[in-house]
Amino acid sequence: MDKTITISLPDEIYNRLQIYKDKFDVSAVCQEAILAEINREQIAANGDVFDLLSSGKQDAAKDSMSMGRGDAQACIQKKLITYELMYSLWDKFGSDEAIDNIDCHQVGGVLNAYNLDLFDMGNQLAEQGHTVDRDDHARGFVAEIIDFFQDARMR
Repeated sequence: MDKTITISLPDEIYNRLQIYKDKFDVSAVCQEAILAEINREQIAANGDVFDLLSSGKQDAAKDSMSMGRGDAQACIQKKLITYELMYSLWDKFGSDEAIDNIDCHQVGGVLNAYNLDLFDMGNQLAEQGHTVDRDDHARGFVAEIIDFFQDARMR
């Protein structure tokens, strides 16, 4: 069962959050940050370097997926995402197992049919100095589109 906690934010962060809080799941972001810190503390207490490296790899994967989700949100807001594209992504990747096994080339093939080049998005992030795993980026992109699609179907 989920438990509720209260966190304190400085006024500046709180005010900025009010502008964007509808764009992401604040609770999920807090949960991820808390879990990452718990993992780091646990690793530091146990002194297991392998676990520390594994944790860093998981953080990098989450960052790449988060960037993919952000790119999908930007495409949705710019009205670049059509229902045909959403149906196509849903048909090909609409299960957790399919999303877990995404190959960025498969996603790129679907997106290219709709003139959305996922590879260019990954290249732009890399040029900006971000370390991006293309498959994790693709997973995040597709997961966000499918979440949006499911929400739109339920309305």
